[in-house]
Amino acid sequence: MLGALAGRGLLWGSRALLRYRRRIDLADRVVIVTGASSGHGFLVLSTRPGVGAHLVLAARDGERLHDAEVELLRLGAPSVLAVPTDVTDPAQVARLVQRATDGSTDGSTS
Repeated sequence: MLGALAGRGLLWGSRALLRYRRRIDLADRVVIVTGASSGHGFLVLSTRPGVGAHLVLAARDGERLHDAEVELLRLGAPSVLAVPTDVTDPAQVARLVQRATDGSTDGSTS
């Protein structure tokens, strides 16, 4: 019985170590999140806004997107850039990526 418990503990510890080693450090990286004004996109952002990533928010509703931007800054995100985007439009997606990569996420907001 004791051996079985020790084996389970070893298995649990091994899994925890593997999960830890697979983590991605987001500090000072640019992260684009679509659907960021509500739903799952906003939920994910609001649970860990202070991980150090420069956030680029994309959603169709510009007003709600701005509200999400303000809230994430209040929660501790280092920088947030809100870019109203319809991801079904390739031109808007290209503009989103350009805005995210042109250095405009260095602490500024939309």
